[in-house]
Amino acid sequence: MDFGDLSAMNVALITAISIAAVLILAWLVRRTIRRRHLSSLRMRRHVTSGLGSTDSDSDLFVRPRPEKTEIVRTIVIGSEDDVDVRFDDEGVSSRHAELFVLRSVDSSPLMPLEPIYYLRDMTGTHGIEVLRDGNWVRFQADVVLNDEQLKIGEVESTADEINRLAIESKLATHAEDVSPH
Repeated sequence: MDFGDLSAMNVALITAISIAAVLILAWLVRRTIRRRHLSSLRMRRHVTSGLGSTDSDSDLFVRPRPEKTEIVRTIVIGSEDDVDVRFDDEGVSSRHAELFVLRSVDSSPLMPLEPIYYLRDMTGTHGIEVLRDGNWVRFQADVVLNDEQLKIGEVESTADEINRLAIESKLATHAEDVSPH
């Protein structure tokens, strides 16, 4: 092919496709690095919480919130009416858990990373669990991936789904507050 025969439109199209491909590749590499980083946070030695009074509670682990992160939003999960995400299930306590949506302080404003989710049990009564390697693992506080299956009481969900429900609930509440009566 003789490149002298390419029109300005074809050159612009090839350039745009090339830039899009580079951006997609950069995003995929960043996402892979982030997943490996979050997995390495979970692979560190479990710290026994010492919280609670039963023997089963002493087996729960608490992993501290990741360093170099800031809290973007805190979502309270429970069965009360005033929580951010309400699950109507007898296994869900009134104020059962908190999901912290975190942002890495190292992320670039031009290419921000996906949120980091940190889930913490507030009651210890019914617990929270995550499905890892085909087994439900009960914990007190840990980093969870956006698509990992979580069990709060007997309700199964993901961190992304809980975050979405909280945003929808806040938007619905805001719409009610600003609508004329």
